Amino acid sequence: MVLSLFTVQAWQDAGLGLSTASNEACKLFDAALSQVLETGVLYRIL
Repeated sequence: MVLSLFTVQAWQDAGLGLSTASNEACKLFDAALSQVLETGVLYRIL
């Protein structure tokens, strides 16, 4: 299951409040976090 949190409200709804009011910042953080997690999983598989 992939959980994408693109808005401040989505992060808050998930119980993970961020210290920003910018939806753009949330999108960037979600993309960076997703990339790190995907890369970590790939390295474990290889």
